[in-house]
Amino acid sequence: MVPASSGATSWGRRRYGSGPLYVSDYGGNRVVALPTRGGDQTPVPFEGLVRPTGMVWDASGRLYVSDTGNNRVVVRAGYGGGQSTVPTDGLSRPLGLALDRAGNLYVADGFNNRVVRVQETGGGQTTLPTTGLNTPTGLAFPPMGTRP
Repeated sequence: MVPASSGATSWGRRRYGSGPLYVSDYGGNRVVALPTRGGDQTPVPFEGLVRPTGMVWDASGRLYVSDTGNNRVVVRAGYGGGQSTVPTDGLSRPLGLALDRAGNLYVADGFNNRVVRVQETGGGQTTLPTTGLNTPTGLAFPPMGTRP
């Protein structure tokens, strides 16, 4: 059994390679790394998270987290790098995250009932055309080999 805090609600579980399983601990306001073959969990050093939900890794080893309670997305560079806030405008309860092959970040902007794309190269965000979304939460692209 993998140790975890009792009573914590954890959303947004993601697996990266063969290492630990990273868990956004919504009720504990943190992200933890859980070893999949036993051992103790390790907190990931994010500052000021409030109700973290979605997570996604990029190809360079940066971990993006939806900081839902603070209406922002934060990113932490791997291997001891610092934390920064992704430049976005007007998010209200960001939930799910995804990255496309170009490195663009997609955010399920829950309370605004929209999905926004933040370009890897800068240049702001774009709202994707959608109809009838009601609190979007999860985002996913097909595996690389099956993408059009």
